[in-house]
Amino acid sequence: MLVFYENDFLIDDEFYGGNQQWLPKKQLSGAACGPTTAANIFSYLIQTRPELAEAYKAHIRKAELPDEELETMEGFMTLLNQILKYIRFNPLELVTAADSFEIGAKRFARSMDVSLRTKRLKIPIGKEKRPTAEKICSFIADAIDNSTPVAFLNLAPGAFANPKGKPVKDVAIEVKIKATLLKEKEEDVKFYPWYWATVIGIEEKNAEEKLCLKILDNNSIYWADLTLWLADKKNSGSFIRLIP
Repeated sequence: MLVFYENDFLIDDEFYGGNQQWLPKKQLSGAACGPTTAANIFSYLIQTRPELAEAYKAHIRKAELPDEELETMEGFMTLLNQILKYIRFNPLELVTAADSFEIGAKRFARSMDVSLRTKRLKIPIGKEKRPTAEKICSFIADAIDNSTPVAFLNLAPGAFANPKGKPVKDVAIEVKIKATLLKEKEEDVKFYPWYWATVIGIEEKNAEEKLCLKILDNNSIYWADLTLWLADKKNSGSFIRLIP
């Protein structure tokens, strides 16, 4: 099992990662799950790479924005609002969402005078065209080994089984999206179609032949069964790494 330390994503000692619902409704119209996922990843990278932290602080000073710590909601929202200038999605063009995510992330990095590489693993429709579970596991494990969380785009309806049954921590604020489902043991977690979330861990359950992802999403952390999702040939999506 390879996982990030959950507290690395803690905000105000209360919330796990950011939440798109923190944004005003007018900003949510552009599908903010992608920018929020990018903000989770950039927040971690900035806090763990001194050169990136320096570049971000210079960027904030130049923009004359409050220099709040990223572990606070104010600091996270400042970062998210900067990212929203570069990563926006048209809900009618989700087929190109992965391209927009990568291009926008690189543009945001350039705004800080930082170079950024991206690496993508596509999961196409149709089982015969897909990378093997071993290749997916290797892609994510390599990312975690190198301290880079992974963005996951789910482009089709699908169900994730939640092997653990509960989130790591009960949602600190009322998030109606998943809170109820996550508290029910052995129930399937309905992972949103056409949706982004942050992968912060992976575990192979060899005895059960399952590949499980640890997902950070709207202040919740939970385990999800990727094997179940891959079993549906209609599902498709992408895993993306941001590499400074």
